[in-house]
Amino acid sequence: MEEVTQQQFNDHGQPDNTTAPQTGSIGMQAGGSIRPASMASENNQTSNNPDTPNEVETVETTEASKGRLNSVDWKHFSRELKDGVVLAKCPDCKKVLQGGSNYGTTHLRNHMKSCVYRKQKKIGQCSVNAVKYSDGSIIIGTYQFDQNRSRKELAKMIIMHEYSLAMVDHRRFMSFIFSVNPSFTVASRNTIKGDILKMFEYEKEKCLKLLNANKSRIAITTDMWTSSNKKRGFMAITSHFIDDSWKLQSHLLRFIYAPCPHTTEILEGELM
Repeated sequence: MEEVTQQQFNDHGQPDNTTAPQTGSIGMQAGGSIRPASMASENNQTSNNPDTPNEVETVETTEASKGRLNSVDWKHFSRELKDGVVLAKCPDCKKVLQGGSNYGTTHLRNHMKSCVYRKQKKIGQCSVNAVKYSDGSIIIGTYQFDQNRSRKELAKMIIMHEYSLAMVDHRRFMSFIFSVNPSFTVASRNTIKGDILKMFEYEKEKCLKLLNANKSRIAITTDMWTSSNKKRGFMAITSHFIDDSWKLQSHLLRFIYAPCPHTTEILEGELM
């Protein structure tokens, strides 16, 4: 690269160092173009400046994606970009899911329902509950959500009203529960069945303790029941006694199948 500068000379023909050279230097660029050398040095300083911020890869939001980001499902997740792929990160369990436009938001909604860390995080949070009475007065209070207590109440409801265990898999039932309290996780039918058996064993042990502590006589009665679907006969065995507080106690001891015909001999054999 050839550089030409203009200098001033004194009377003896030597360069005059007392006078600063003019800044009219010219630089040769590749391809034969000429530009001022000061401009070239300025560009080099700009490119080598460590304070110049580097380019950061960002997620472009189009008009179509704005509608998806405004969805309720996206309000729970943080949108990230890794290696050119859009991802959705759960703030509770830190799980990373696909967030591209071709994946939709159904998997995000399903993760919100099944995220254990999200449920545990909300268990300790109290919510405001307003109770309005018939006289028009309103009392503001707080309540604390308990997953185990709600699941136990669901099992009691199935027992009392003789609902099918399959109701916990019904889509409209799950939708109803989610609209009432999104924090409640509906257990499967096998889990509910296990809860019912645990409640049965607990009540059975409780009943045996009452019978062992009883000091009065015990009367036993039997009742016959017929199932509505298969028309099968069942016999309920109930104990009756008066406790120390002179209150009549009645507890179901057994509920067994009684084959036909329901004669005295057959019922006696099942009872004994």
